[in-house]
Amino acid sequence: MATNVLVIEDDQEINALIGEYLGLENIGYHRATSGQEGISLARAVQPDVIILDLMLPDLDGYEVCRRLKSARGTVNVPVILLTCLCQDGDRIRGFECGAFGHMAKPFQPDMLLQKVVAAVEAKRMLDSRAMFGRIQLTGRNAEADYSAINSLLADLSYRCPFDDLATAQLRQAFVLLEQSILQHAGTSQSLFAGITLDYAIRLSPAGRTDDGQLSGIYFTFAPGAAASNTSQSKASVGKPGTAISPGVRLGLDQATWDKFMALAGLQPTADADATTSVRVFRPIPASSLIPAMDGNVITVVAGNHAVAPSSPTCSAQDKKPGECRCGRN
Repeated sequence: MATNVLVIEDDQEINALIGEYLGLENIGYHRATSGQEGISLARAVQPDVIILDLMLPDLDGYEVCRRLKSARGTVNVPVILLTCLCQDGDRIRGFECGAFGHMAKPFQPDMLLQKVVAAVEAKRMLDSRAMFGRIQLTGRNAEADYSAINSLLADLSYRCPFDDLATAQLRQAFVLLEQSILQHAGTSQSLFAGITLDYAIRLSPAGRTDDGQLSGIYFTFAPGAAASNTSQSKASVGKPGTAISPGVRLGLDQATWDKFMALAGLQPTADADATTSVRVFRPIPASSLIPAMDGNVITVVAGNHAVAPSSPTCSAQDKKPGECRCGRN
């Protein structure tokens, strides 16, 4: 299948020049010269990659990227920001909005094409991604944290039938969570060690999986590994007989955690208080899933994509005290 790239750049000479470079590699080219035109064209042509200038006449590129990453139809299209703004804060803001990467002006054609190829490969890899995963949000490297969040959101949006509102709210929720993590990690003499997040996507048009779990996404949040002997873990102990709220258990403030839960549409699991970690669940209604046959394999169609309904089995390396990465236990 031919690769297509949308270039959103108001400088028509630069836009056309990028189109020429793409053409030399037999890559399809679409052009837009404003933010609104770019958003509309992205929805219409569904490009494989978007190259986006930050300085546009109507909307700034950050807002364009945010809107693209908050819409079901374009959330999984990698966005490469083309900009003269290359300070650390500018890069972090781009990743926060959902960007795949940055390219500084003036740019080298070969470097830009390499970035495009990497973005295309990342998008295609969504087909082969497992139905479970782990990310670590340390609060020590904002770019790495936001890249991990963007990968997670791409995975969830690709496999689950979220509409535009749910897609936007999930992004808002995880940006809010990361901002809180960055704030706690940046506190003077902070012992906060970040958060480890395991997730498992378990979909079934019957409403429940074979082992009786409700169809949905299961998340396990735990204090970072380095927190085992710090105040972050000690906060989860509390006084005998005293229930420790989930946010405090993770070293965060409870008000932020509650807002994150509401925005992300999460609810506690039945065994949410069984361990020092925090286990929550995002239900996926059975009515939004359609069973389909692919040869002899039953799959589940979520949106326009077919995904396997089964989850991975446990392995020795997956099992840890009080948790299981496959989401079964």
